[in-house]
Amino acid sequence: MSIRVMTWVWEHAEVAGTDLLLLLAIADAADDQGRNAWPSVADLSRKTRLDERTVQRRLKRLHSQGHITIEPGGGRRRNRYTIPMAAAPRITAGTTPTGPPQCAGRPPNNTSCLSSRSDAATGSPSRPCRLARVVRALRRPHATGTLCRRRLRHARAVPPLPSQGPRPEPR
Repeated sequence: MSIRVMTWVWEHAEVAGTDLLLLLAIADAADDQGRNAWPSVADLSRKTRLDERTVQRRLKRLHSQGHITIEPGGGRRRNRYTIPMAAAPRITAGTTPTGPPQCAGRPPNNTSCLSSRSDAATGSPSRPCRLARVVRALRRPHATGTLCRRRLRHARAVPPLPSQGPRPEPR
């Protein structure tokens, strides 16, 4: 059980819902580097209260999105899961971040976050920025109306529409 890896998942993993729950269950079984997690699908199913087939589908999805790596155990042996934590920015004591967080591979003067993050070491794209996800959701045919405007306002991409008046202050 690694509190360090679970904390990293809470703070840095860009997943939600069932995927987050499954990622936390794997982090619970991992060592402090996010490696050597050997839970069976049945164990993950019990921890997450999901059907085994759902766990298998979600593991495949997390793997394809780059949130975990899977080393097959072969035969009836368990798979080995790793949560790649190297992509998280490290801030050491005595240093302060300079300005808002930037997407890697993006020019520093560009304030929009419509590009995808990329792994600086490999140059390959990884998880998209939050605003990029919202924009993709808006481009879907069913994504119209109040819900999408709320998502954009929540991401602070656009101000509220004039017809709706000022945004209420958070409580």
